[in-house]
Amino acid sequence: SFRASRIWHYQEPEHCMAQAQTFSPLVSSAVAATPEQVRAAAPKSSSELRRVLIIGGGLAGLTAARELRRCFRVTVVDAKEYFEFTSGIMRSYCRPSHWDSLAFPYHEVLERQLGAGFIWGEVLSLDPSTKCVHIKTMFAEEEDVVPYDYVIVAGGCRFNPYSPTGESPWHPTVHQQDRLVSEMRHLDERFLEGRRRRILEEHHSLTQLNERQAKVLIVGAGFMGVEWACDLRHYFPGLSITLTDILPQCLYSLPDKASAYCEEYMRSRDIKTVYGTKYDKDSTVYWEKVGLPGGADKTYIVAGPKSSNYFMPKPVLSDKGPGGGGWVMINKYLQVMMRQGVLWGDGCIFAVGDCVAHAIPDGNAKAKASSEEKPPWEIPPVPKTGYSAEQQAVHAARNLRTLDAQW
Repeated sequence: SFRASRIWHYQEPEHCMAQAQTFSPLVSSAVAATPEQVRAAAPKSSSELRRVLIIGGGLAGLTAARELRRCFRVTVVDAKEYFEFTSGIMRSYCRPSHWDSLAFPYHEVLERQLGAGFIWGEVLSLDPSTKCVHIKTMFAEEEDVVPYDYVIVAGGCRFNPYSPTGESPWHPTVHQQDRLVSEMRHLDERFLEGRRRRILEEHHSLTQLNERQAKVLIVGAGFMGVEWACDLRHYFPGLSITLTDILPQCLYSLPDKASAYCEEYMRSRDIKTVYGTKYDKDSTVYWEKVGLPGGADKTYIVAGPKSSNYFMPKPVLSDKGPGGGGWVMINKYLQVMMRQGVLWGDGCIFAVGDCVAHAIPDGNAKAKASSEEKPPWEIPPVPKTGYSAEQQAVHAARNLRTLDAQW
């Protein structure tokens, strides 16, 4: 689980202020930088600290910032103004006061405690030929051009493969192209208060459903789906809850004992489970299979991840994988690769966390003749969890430091 003590360490106020002043030329401009300004911001000598731009301020992004802040000029860019611990967000919809313990403004931690820079804006494109990132900052009308020496992409993912934008309650809708078609576009979840209102609206909806003893369908019986079903049963006992998945059991990726334990608990709490059935909202046969011939009053999708790497070029994105592909391809050093197996951006661009491909095959290994032998992976399948995201960020930071030592 996430603990604040793992991310921020005490620094003397003078040290924090000195680092904040170092970052100010990079992040304080409110208008687009000219090419001359970009060149002027470049390091004047090899002894000057190199610039690391981290795209995404989730668990992986913050971990990378913590690991690199003392040796580099670190700047984190995120489309929202706050960090949110996604793994705990479901409890907030049941008990809104819980959200205060899951979120904090980025600037208070990154700038005041870590001595890193923070840009509140949306990354539009990454150009390795000029070593610049184009960003639409929150209150600027034009793009900012931010130079870098290294980039760590940690943009995360979405959690609804059935939606074109991946929209779901589990992650705020903050990117401009998604907000235009969002069901919650009357709220601006880029702001703390906008996200709070989203949580309060969902809680109010659940309260009304509970009073009506409504039928709720949860699609996806992974750890998120199981947790959501149990939270709803505890806080809204009037709901009729059905949990379904295309897989043969809940928590399929976890040990069988975990699955059996949770299945027994859910049945004891009168949570109906239906497995081996693919979700199809337009099929009457599906609704009959899950025991809801008249449909559900509310459906929640937690069936799997969907990529959100819209700012990355297609040659570095997979054409296959969960949610239809679109995941950043990397090598065993966590450097971004092109489909042809060539390093992208001279190896100075890394990717970690939920945005990367599920597993990296070993292109140099021959296919195994026996199915009993292990498949030839450079990086074996890794679950999209906070723990693996943090660990990848730690290793990417080490590899970046090693690469920089050869500068």
